[in-house]
Amino acid sequence: MSVDPQNTRGWPEPTPRHRRGRVLAAAVASLGLTLSALAAIPANAVTPVPLAQAGSIVSWGPVQTTPSTTVPAALAQTAFIAIDNGGDFSLALTGDNRVVAWGHNGTQGAQPQKVPTSLNGVKVKAIAAGANAAGVVTQAGSVVAWGYKRPSGDPTQVPAGLTGVVDLTLGSDHAVAIKSNGTVVTWGYLRGGALNVPAGLTGVKEVAAGSSHTYALKNDGTVVAWGLNNAGQLDLPAELTVPGNVKAIASRSQGGLAILANDTVKTWGQDPHLNAIPDSLAGKTVIAIDANSWTNIALDSEGGVHRWDGFTDPTREVPASLDGAPVTAVAAGVNHDSVLVSDVKTAVAPRVTGTARPGQTLTGTAGTFSGAPDNVTNQWLANGTPIAGATGTSLALNATHLGKRITYRSTATKGALTRTATSTPTSPVAKPTPTVGLAAPAGAYGRAGTVTVTVSNSATGTVTLTLNGRSLGAKTLSRGRTLYSIPRTTTPADGPYAPPTTATPPSTRPHAPPPTPSPKPAPAP
Repeated sequence: MSVDPQNTRGWPEPTPRHRRGRVLAAAVASLGLTLSALAAIPANAVTPVPLAQAGSIVSWGPVQTTPSTTVPAALAQTAFIAIDNGGDFSLALTGDNRVVAWGHNGTQGAQPQKVPTSLNGVKVKAIAAGANAAGVVTQAGSVVAWGYKRPSGDPTQVPAGLTGVVDLTLGSDHAVAIKSNGTVVTWGYLRGGALNVPAGLTGVKEVAAGSSHTYALKNDGTVVAWGLNNAGQLDLPAELTVPGNVKAIASRSQGGLAILANDTVKTWGQDPHLNAIPDSLAGKTVIAIDANSWTNIALDSEGGVHRWDGFTDPTREVPASLDGAPVTAVAAGVNHDSVLVSDVKTAVAPRVTGTARPGQTLTGTAGTFSGAPDNVTNQWLANGTPIAGATGTSLALNATHLGKRITYRSTATKGALTRTATSTPTSPVAKPTPTVGLAAPAGAYGRAGTVTVTVSNSATGTVTLTLNGRSLGAKTLSRGRTLYSIPRTTTPADGPYAPPTTATPPSTRPHAPPPTPSPKPAPAP
């Protein structure tokens, strides 16, 4: 992606916020293989990497970008599967397909980006960060976008009824989506023809939006461009029109770059600094690219990160700490850059299902981790203390667990590295509160009857029934049920009576007499 430049060199102007157009070009080899062992596998701008290649985010930039380059502490152990950088914020996708963001919030201050509450609990499959806006594609194929709004149109104004979306990119003030049928939909601010999709365009598999232009990579390996052409951004090199010759594309403010079939990078558009391929890429197999207003970034098959922009700012140079790191994705921002590094992190935390009561069985679902750990083990805990021998997927609760909260912990190891993740605790294990029911058929005075006593939860033990203040003795429950015989009544008048409908739980065994029946008047002689 790219942003609309307001000056010829130097930092982008703060207002209007600049916009990058981004594309991730390849998935990288999973851990356990050398990065050079796999050929580039093209992917679109927002498609997440496989969980085995996911992990941590490393960002860098000038000191004023610290809010954008610092992953929130609450996410320190979270596995990330995608990263995209906006104007002054970062947008990421977690291993359990949640979207999160951090950085400036359009106020020139360090405020967290406000992800809409409508996305709470929604699974996301693709993300896109713009200059002043952000958007996602849900697993259901719909688009949700938020951020700066302008009356004349912006990326947040998603067309009503848009469904079947598989990819999304945001330009400075416009958005471009690919539908599952390979067609393209645009919306936002109409500047320089940015929304004017060429008639009959189909078979699109990847899009990259710039300031006021867009590139589309087709299934046949050729590139189509439309929009503003004030700096040669639509003057595509001949190599991009050869069928099968383009693997991936990226767009910056007034130009673009692509990975060709021979795994080299081709650039075009304004600014000779950005069009000059760095010597560090000579002989390298390029598997991923990205761009922003004045920045190009590339990833080679050996994990090397290459960044060029013509500046001499040392804070924008790739950190030495990334040398030899298993980098799997790159993201260029307006004022900061990021990479995804394969690492063992928590993708999905363990969870416990079941009822926390003695006699019940809890089920534990193991957590999942990024970075392809060598081994994952599990352990049940009571109030944080491991339960001896409880390492399976189920736990039968008994009296020893009363009053304790139960959790399920997964531990992942890879070499000397160990990561743990623990489920949300259950409520304290407690005895169930029994309910007692009585049932009896309609009886008649002077005749014996039967009362059935039932206690919930198939309780065991004894119950005592009273009749008119007199105990009928204790009875043993069998699967929460027992029978009482009611002796013949001595009231001389015949007539029906109402059976009792309540009794006291057997745990306390109090004598709770049923209602005293009311005799019917004797028939008239």
